Amino acid sequence: MPLSIDEISTILDQYAELATATTISLKIDERFPAKKISFVTNDCEEHTGYYSGQVYDHAPDGSISGGRLGITYQLLGNFSSTVFYFDFGDIESITPVNPVRLAKARTIIEQYEQQEKRREPVLTIAQKATLAKEKMKQGDVKGAESLQYEVLFDIRHARPYTI
Repeated sequence: MPLSIDEISTILDQYAELATATTISLKIDERFPAKKISFVTNDCEEHTGYYSGQVYDHAPDGSISGGRLGITYQLLGNFSSTVFYFDFGDIESITPVNPVRLAKARTIIEQYEQQEKRREPVLTIAQKATLAKEKMKQGDVKGAESLQYEVLFDIRHARPYTI
């Protein structure tokens, strides 16, 4: 019996979480490699590739009425790839996501989101210098001096493209 549109969208949303965690893991130096997705179509052919995304079609009432799944196939080793799209109506079954792996992906995503919320905005050297001038005009000599020292420190330790 073929999967319903809701079942397909639920499973694909889970694959989307895995793909997000894989991308985040590259930023935070944690190993969470992408896993292939396998599914069978109406013509009884099994397809295996890397999840690339999904697009939903919506009914007038806002519910999901269909969509397409994008799969990336590696061709000629790791040197090239092609994305193919499959209509939800052609999908008979999809290999479900491993719940342990999904939990790990959700943990990575949550940790990254918390880390991004805690990150303070970074001022450039030019912004710090401008802020120091404004503080001096306002009479905040200590605040201006502190920023000037930060500017000098940043200039001494800056890479050329950060100035």
